[in-house]
Amino acid sequence: MADTDTEIIETDDDIQPLDDGPQPVVVESGASLEEQGAADPAPLSDAPWITVQVGIDHAMEPFRQGESEEVRYRRAPGQRTCTLRVPSDRTLEDAAKEVIVALRSWIEPDAKPVWITAEHGSLQMALLNYYDLKEAHSQRPAAWGDKVQAPEQAENAE
Repeated sequence: MADTDTEIIETDDDIQPLDDGPQPVVVESGASLEEQGAADPAPLSDAPWITVQVGIDHAMEPFRQGESEEVRYRRAPGQRTCTLRVPSDRTLEDAAKEVIVALRSWIEPDAKPVWITAEHGSLQMALLNYYDLKEAHSQRPAAWGDKVQAPEQAENAE
């Protein structure tokens, strides 16, 4: 993984990100995490992990073609869910940054998640604010994921 300990534990088709080296964290939209009230230096929880789930409808998946060492990305069709676990000893700001960096490997540039849930309410709100999502996007829709196809099926359908 990049320069974090955040662990991606599950995606819809068990795609694991490829480590392309450290990626700087830059707050690119909306208010900074500090302005969002995320600068609390206290750890998030006494539990070892905080689970975050993210709904993505513009997902990207890394792949290598044949024996090539070149990493390429392709769109993963349908509605995808990415589950991340952030070490709970992180501050709110650091946890939010780690999730944002991890999601850069999974979301098309200029796209944002459809919904975000987290076991820690302040972390969830910081992520919703960062992606400029309203509170209505703080729950997984009941029918989410019904429109998922394997990449091979999507290619054959075109």
